[in-house]
Amino acid sequence: MRTYGASVTPSPSEETQIGRKILEEHPGTTGSLGCAISEAVEVAVRTLEA
Repeated sequence: MRTYGASVTPSPSEETQIGRKILEEHPGTTGSLGCAISEAVEVAVRTLEA
């Protein structure tokens, strides 16, 4: 992905509201597919609104 200029952010992250909420409620979590999808949807909606 980086070859094509993409950036990779581990999930859950501090970059989204849902990521911050997950980290607050479950410190030390390694995340899950559900976390990643939730963050991806949040970023997609934010991008479409811009």
